[in-house]
Amino acid sequence: MPGLTAYVGLFEICSPKPGEYVFISAAFGAVGQLVELLKTRFGFDDAFNYKDEAGLYTTLKRLV
Repeated sequence: MPGLTAYVGLFEICSPKPGEYVFISAAFGAVGQLVELLKTRFGFDDAFNYKDEAGLYTTLKRLV
């Protein structure tokens, strides 16, 4: 069920289009499991773990 929550939230409600940026915050637990697959399975350009980054602003600037 949590995976379905993440899927519906991202693809049905958010509906990102090519060229748009999507920032998902506080992805943790079962819902966050889907976010981890963004680069490896769903073809998103990038993703990051906030625990591994120096700061949000620096990270977003680097990725955009």
